[in-house]
Amino acid sequence: MPLASLPSPCYVISDAHVGIDAVGTDAEHALLTFLDACRAGSLVINGDLFDFWFEWKTVIPRAGYRVLAALATLRERGIPVLWVAGNHDCIHINRADLNRFWQRSGPLYYSLDHRGWHFVVLHTIEQTDVQIRVPETQLGWLRADLAATDRPTIALMHHPASDQDLDDSRWWPGRSHLALVKERAEIREIFERSGRVRAVFNGHLHWNHLDVIAGIPYVTVQSLIENLDDDAPGRPAASHAEVHVTARRMVVRVRGNDPARYQFEW
Repeated sequence: MPLASLPSPCYVISDAHVGIDAVGTDAEHALLTFLDACRAGSLVINGDLFDFWFEWKTVIPRAGYRVLAALATLRERGIPVLWVAGNHDCIHINRADLNRFWQRSGPLYYSLDHRGWHFVVLHTIEQTDVQIRVPETQLGWLRADLAATDRPTIALMHHPASDQDLDDSRWWPGRSHLALVKERAEIREIFERSGRVRAVFNGHLHWNHLDVIAGIPYVTVQSLIENLDDDAPGRPAASHAEVHVTARRMVVRVRGNDPARYQFEW
């Protein structure tokens, strides 16, 4: 199938961690302002949206209620919302409850087709304080899924599949086993062998980063809540990626207080 343009823009946000007060209310305000401005295209929530799932059994905090209301408004506008499970999303809630919120069923890894493109969502699983895994069952599913499609593909995952040097990162020096997927080389090989994958997006690391490996760009999107200042009261990155895809190129613009821009030609 020939490459087609993807309805633009496709927005990507990651690691909003709504419920954390690390940088005050500015991060929540930035998220709500961004969601209110979404009038067209589609939205990918690439993991760790909330940090208070455990309270849902009895109460939804004010910040969470506002974000949920804004997401409901997006659905009413007909804007597709694609969900990726992050490690914080899965700490206090099980798969069934998370799916209920996402309004879907089945495993937390899945795929779908949209306007001539194929989207693959992987579920990277944190073994607390040990490692990040993608089990063989999921790898087998990924091989079969990519073999069955003839569409250009975008892959989404919370933890990265690229080999990033984390020595100068704020959160991950000496902790790459909790940042990078253990099976990342196997995942990249599956992507490369398929000949379908045009780009891979992830979050988790709380910075902007780009690797191009075997011709495939691996884009890490900055956290919305990441504090860019070392002193109080702090300044959130307020980041989101704005992705424009045509038959010949992809342009990724990271908006907010920590901007970046990438362009890829096919």
